[in-house]
Amino acid sequence: MLGYLNACVNDGDGDGSINITSSKRVVELHLPGVGLSGTIPAGTIGRLTALRVLSLRSNHLSGELPPDLANCVHLRALYLNGNLFSHNLPSFTSADGRSSSTIMTT
Repeated sequence: MLGYLNACVNDGDGDGSINITSSKRVVELHLPGVGLSGTIPAGTIGRLTALRVLSLRSNHLSGELPPDLANCVHLRALYLNGNLFSHNLPSFTSADGRSSSTIMTT
């Protein structure tokens, strides 16, 4: 079981893209300062339903955060500072239906 993913993005063409497939057991995703740019497509990070820590700080991400990010009901630490997001976070609800105590650093 993969519980922690610390990826380095370098696919040779410089677009800084990453493809997340069926990794529902990932609990931490750290991608700080790896040159990610553009928007986060729906159906990517929101598929990581066991995610507890997400660090995308110090990249060049922009636009709105995908609403399916709210599927990450176990998310406790979210690091987005150093990006250009233009919208508020989606509403987070914990697995038991209560409001999540997500820590946000923007």
